[in-house]
Amino acid sequence: MDEREKIEQTIRSLEAQRALLGNTVVETALAPLREKLAALQLVSEQQRKHVTILFADVSSFTASAEQMDAEDLNNIMNNLWAQLDRIVIEHGGRIDKHIGDALMALWGVEATKEDDVERAILAALAMQAAAEQMAKSINLPETGPLSPEQSALFKIRVGVHTGPVVLGKVGTQGEFTAMGDAVNIASRLEHAAPIGGVLVSHDTYRHVQGVFNVRKLPPLTLKGKSEPILAYLILSAKPRAFRIPLRGVEGIETHTIGQEEQLNTLLQNWGEVLSTRHMRMLTIIGDAGMGKSRLMDDLRNQMEFSSESFRFFEGRSTPQTRNIAYGLIRDIFENRFLIQDSDRSDTILQKLETGLQEFIQDQPIEKAHLMGALLGYDLTNSPLIGKILSDTQQIRERGLRAIQEFFSRVCQQRPAALFLDNIQWADQNSLELLQSLANVMQPLPFFVVCAARPSLFEFLPNWGESLPAHTQLILAPLDADKARQLVKDILRRVPEIPDALIETIVNRSDGNPYYIEELIKMLIDDGVIVPGSLEWHIETQKLTDLRIPQTLTGVIQARLDALPRPERDLLQKAAVVGRVFWESLLISMNAGQTTPDPAIQRQLLQALQARELIFQRKVSTFSHTSEYIFKNHILQEVTYQQVLKRQRRIYHEQIANWLIAQSGERADEYAALIAEHFEQAENLAHAAEWYKHAGQRAAVQFANQDALRLLQRALELFPANALQSRASCLLTRINIYDLLGKRTEQAADLETLGQLAEALGQDELRAEVCLLCAQYAQTVGNYTESQQLALRTLDLIQSAPPSRLNAQAHLLLGLIAMRQENMPKAQQEYQCALDLARRLQLPSLEAHSLRSLSNLLRFEQPATAQQYQEQANSIFETIGDLRGKVMTSLSLAVTLSIQNKIEAARARYQSSIQLCQQIGDVGTEMNLFNNLATVESQLGNYDQAIQSFEHSLAIARRIDSTYNIIITLGNLSSTYHQLGDYPKALAKAQEWLQYCQNMNDLRGVAWACNGAARLLIDLGQFEQAARLLQRSQHLFTENDNPNGLLETDILQMRLFWTAEDWPNAIQKAQEIFTNSNKLIQKTLLYWVHWMLGDAHRRQGNFQAALSAYHQAAQSPEQHFNSLLPHQAGLLLLYAQQGETDKAHRLLQESLPLLEHHDFELPQLWMMACCADALFALGDPRAVEMCARAQQTLQEKAALLNDPLLQDTYLNAIALHRRIRAGKFPLTGSIAQAQ
Repeated sequence: MDEREKIEQTIRSLEAQRALLGNTVVETALAPLREKLAALQLVSEQQRKHVTILFADVSSFTASAEQMDAEDLNNIMNNLWAQLDRIVIEHGGRIDKHIGDALMALWGVEATKEDDVERAILAALAMQAAAEQMAKSINLPETGPLSPEQSALFKIRVGVHTGPVVLGKVGTQGEFTAMGDAVNIASRLEHAAPIGGVLVSHDTYRHVQGVFNVRKLPPLTLKGKSEPILAYLILSAKPRAFRIPLRGVEGIETHTIGQEEQLNTLLQNWGEVLSTRHMRMLTIIGDAGMGKSRLMDDLRNQMEFSSESFRFFEGRSTPQTRNIAYGLIRDIFENRFLIQDSDRSDTILQKLETGLQEFIQDQPIEKAHLMGALLGYDLTNSPLIGKILSDTQQIRERGLRAIQEFFSRVCQQRPAALFLDNIQWADQNSLELLQSLANVMQPLPFFVVCAARPSLFEFLPNWGESLPAHTQLILAPLDADKARQLVKDILRRVPEIPDALIETIVNRSDGNPYYIEELIKMLIDDGVIVPGSLEWHIETQKLTDLRIPQTLTGVIQARLDALPRPERDLLQKAAVVGRVFWESLLISMNAGQTTPDPAIQRQLLQALQARELIFQRKVSTFSHTSEYIFKNHILQEVTYQQVLKRQRRIYHEQIANWLIAQSGERADEYAALIAEHFEQAENLAHAAEWYKHAGQRAAVQFANQDALRLLQRALELFPANALQSRASCLLTRINIYDLLGKRTEQAADLETLGQLAEALGQDELRAEVCLLCAQYAQTVGNYTESQQLALRTLDLIQSAPPSRLNAQAHLLLGLIAMRQENMPKAQQEYQCALDLARRLQLPSLEAHSLRSLSNLLRFEQPATAQQYQEQANSIFETIGDLRGKVMTSLSLAVTLSIQNKIEAARARYQSSIQLCQQIGDVGTEMNLFNNLATVESQLGNYDQAIQSFEHSLAIARRIDSTYNIIITLGNLSSTYHQLGDYPKALAKAQEWLQYCQNMNDLRGVAWACNGAARLLIDLGQFEQAARLLQRSQHLFTENDNPNGLLETDILQMRLFWTAEDWPNAIQKAQEIFTNSNKLIQKTLLYWVHWMLGDAHRRQGNFQAALSAYHQAAQSPEQHFNSLLPHQAGLLLLYAQQGETDKAHRLLQESLPLLEHHDFELPQLWMMACCADALFALGDPRAVEMCARAQQTLQEKAALLNDPLLQDTYLNAIALHRRIRAGKFPLTGSIAQAQ
């Protein structure tokens, strides 16, 4: 009798005496025996089992032998097989034998695991990668690195098959191996595999459906097989395979029973996604164990053979991720991009960058960084966005847009499916993002399936009601007939199932498929059901002792009680950790017991896996330790309830400390989980501190609701005398309330913070609070109170040495003065802030002060503004503040544009865009493209202008920048107007106005009214234009906007001029001149001067007209290579006055410029002026010019699709009527001078 037989005999003897000795004595005696028995891995007798066989072969070993030295080849092959053997072992396999240049390995020999097949295929892929890498690294002493041809000789081809074999010793040497037809099939598949390929049989593939990317091959005819077999080429592993084996007993995969209707509904919706190319979303609702995950698994299996390829994404929530901002969304990308939580930040970034580059061509690296920041990774050292991490609103908006763009790009290439499990534990930010994504993805082929327990509706009662194309599926318990069918399906290898056993299971299960499965597993553990390699049998005599519980808790408790004590103790410790736990953590957990031996503990974990209570994950959160997961949460929860409370407190404390030690510098990422463990350990001081850290980290991630909840819990746990900690929480929460616009809550926290500042007696904190209150008042538009509080801040710190707060207070006072249009006061405060920053040697504040001054002075003192901007730029460059440098460069370009240095401005915009893209400042990039488009428009490059405007608008929409959406829509409307494309200009103007109205932006509404009025004036829609101008004038007056009123007055004058209402046009000009000295922007006065000149000319006041035209020539308005209106007016005036020399000279200059006219200018009127001048001078070219004007008029009218617009455009405008008639003077008759 060998050692194994002796141990088994002893165990049987002790079991027989259990009634006499008692469970405690027996279990105490059995524990070390079971551990020793489990340590004996080698199989000592023959047995029949289903195993997975892998054959691997170096494809061109013979060719390699011919090309290389024998000793070199021997060394290379030994090293190669050492690596390949290690891979097999690391993936849970067993090296069966080496046969020349081939390897045979087995999975499932010592103990069958449900993922044996998956491990074998993962090993095959890893072997191929290792061989390829080794070939690249070979450097022979005599010949150096291998040539590409030689490297190709070391590629591996692999065949994998799963089937029944006989395991045992053969031959005189007693070699242990597997025998049977399955071995032959695996060998034949290896020979049939392409070089560098992994070929698997259908029997193997069905175990891993959905885990790998595959290509189904035509049936293969293998040597020795009479019938062709189905085979699949493994292309790659799907990252972080989503499917945890949730169903199956002893290798028996159960079928979907009682869910056919729900499965058909899901498949119908998937078919609609493929046919309509529109999104469908479904949520499967059911209690724990009702089969939600299995239903999704079955659905995915069915989808694998769809007629169209698709991409698959998956995510899963856990109770632990509820406190992790964007935890569910993060899990999706970690699954997709194979990101481990133990990865270094640079590794995480590399995986994100690589992942996004597959789908996004426009700035994928930058968007990967934005997405990473939103999902909570540490991007402090990011060269692209590190400088803007403090701008929480910008990161949040841009990160969300990056995620939306990612999924949009994916679905634009091919359909995509997203499966999300256990969303009842998802964090609020993830669910909000999911709902937002559903709205964005509606017109794309996107299939979203969620699974949740009914508890989802406890905090989201209206889930799904507002989502487009959403369907809810309810999973009800199985009826008695379906439950019986499921029992029979699981026990299909039992020839005759006793009716009593079936009814017992059905009655106790309450129709819950998971209950049925767990009951059967317990019966197997109890020896009532005895699995065999081919058939199972029932020990009917043990059925009377069956401990059948009535609830799932009873099922799990009974199963736990039946475990050997060491296994149960270990499982209980794991339950305190949570559903996911780590091997090395369990070793560190000790509530008064002896520290367990790691080897014994590993054996216990293997035993628990064999009982299918836990599973080892392929990817571990923390490196250097294996990660495990409970089969389901209920199992973990019930197990946790069995742990004594005094032990729980000890364990929770140990777990929290282990998490801190293991996560190291990334501990803040697990702050919420650490806080929960400390709270359960009743270490409230530590719990409060970690809740504070968790809340502050969530705030940085822009997970505002999570941050508010966590900070609230910290404030509840901090004792009343923890004033500094409470103040820290409030400072963070105040910033969150400010971002969310929750002014009432923000004001309340400011008041509380003020009380804490008084209690602490810290003048600096008092001043900080006062300045925060001042900024709050400025935000809500209470400039008087803001000014008073800013001054109060200065009073509080007047006795202290000047500090950062002084400079910030003066900057705020300057901003308030600028908002109140008190420019001298604003300049004084900005200058004070600048002086303080310089005296205190605060370079960043000095540069920002210079920028503020430049923004104030750039219209009236552009040279001084430019000087300040250059100084600020130099400082930002010195201190390495690239973002400050970009922002200053933007200001410099604006100043150049104001100075009419258009080419220089364009060059600076273009160089700034490159730098902006380098550092990832999308917001500034948006502004740069908008301004670049403006100068391109001034240069007449309208196509480039529209392209830049559209780029700016796309960014604005992506980051949800309301202000810039409004500005850019207006600019696009104006640009299309300049091009004469009135339909597009009107469409953009209508979109502009509607957007402003939707956002309740009255200032934007006023500007949009003016933009639309400008178009309507040119189209002859005078009454509509007048109404819009009246509305904008009212809004600008209410908001005290002098520049807006100026533009409105000029447009009213333009309406009078177009309608040829000369007296009102002249009167409006006088009103404008009266107020012009109060205005910052005087460039618009050019338009007043030339229209006034034309009005005087038509009234016969030629001297007044001449004076007005000369005034226009002195105005700063400039258009390159174009005939300007005042020049056309002067030409006609000279011709009509008989000053022929001047007229001929100006005519010679004007006609070539008319060929390159700027479309923003009154083209038809200038052509009419030239035609009338030619006519007055007796030049026959007048007729030709008139014909050109007629043709241009008809071309413009043809662009208008609306017959009413065409009619008014051609007939309501007097100038257009005269041009159509060809009657001179086209510009109209001259009234008799008064």
